[in-house]
Amino acid sequence: MSAVTPLNTTFSEVSLVSLLIAGGIAKPQESIIRRAYLQYGSTVSAVLAGRGYVQGAVDIYRQAESLPSQETQDRLRLEGISTNGSVCEGSSLTRCFRNRDELVLKPLDKHEHARALELLDALNGKTISGLTPFELHSGTKNQKQFMLMPLFGSSLEVLPHLDNDDIAELWRCLSDALRGLHSLGFAHMDIKLANICLNRCAFVLIDLGSVTRFGAPTTTTRPYVARDYPNGMHYSSARADWWLLAMTLAEKVAGLKVGEFRTPTMAKISEMLEVELPPAIWAELKKELYPAVDEEGHKLRPLEAATLP
Repeated sequence: MSAVTPLNTTFSEVSLVSLLIAGGIAKPQESIIRRAYLQYGSTVSAVLAGRGYVQGAVDIYRQAESLPSQETQDRLRLEGISTNGSVCEGSSLTRCFRNRDELVLKPLDKHEHARALELLDALNGKTISGLTPFELHSGTKNQKQFMLMPLFGSSLEVLPHLDNDDIAELWRCLSDALRGLHSLGFAHMDIKLANICLNRCAFVLIDLGSVTRFGAPTTTTRPYVARDYPNGMHYSSARADWWLLAMTLAEKVAGLKVGEFRTPTMAKISEMLEVELPPAIWAELKKELYPAVDEEGHKLRPLEAATLP
């Protein structure tokens, strides 16, 4: 017990510290432990009741570590932004308010921050229709970086059904967002149901930490990548975005069970969407899925001819 007594902790906190040390965190910070109890109290209790759930304790600590410190919250308050805890327990997203506007503060790693800063410079004060606006803020400790965005109530995941009017509005919003991003030389690279939110009667694309310059190495949510997509979608491109949107539409409109079965081929996705989408929208999307040239004007081999690796 002597290894953890320098902290001014209760018995249960000492137990949490012990789990953290066992998980490889040699010197847990008391301020982060306090933050973990404040934000994730019931989860901490569940971990302690689990008789030594080391990884759970480490995960909670890392989540609490990513939240803004008290000094950062004080600094935000001077800018007219007040924080009000996590969006939900276990989340590293912080609910904020500026006057009556509800916002969310998302921690960024150094790579996400560099990409977001590059996008912010390219936007030059403008916004893109269908794409969430955002600001970047710096923390006061360890040079933490945060993205501040509007907080939307629900994502496309929870909308039970899309009629043709909904599909038309979804297409309008998402195609505007993607074309706006692509015109600046960026791709979103993580389009999925959870990253499309309802904004009154419209839809908005969120989670801009994944936005990347064309041609840059990138990662995405693998179940949303068609299994025969060239190069496994490891590089950012406009075409990759359209195929991620196609998979998302197939999931929501055509009933595709993403992640439950083997990922479908591009031909299968196209077949599903040709049946389920309104003809005018399918015709427009198909032009994006099967372009004749790439972003630099180079002629492309038809994606239909792409073979499995």
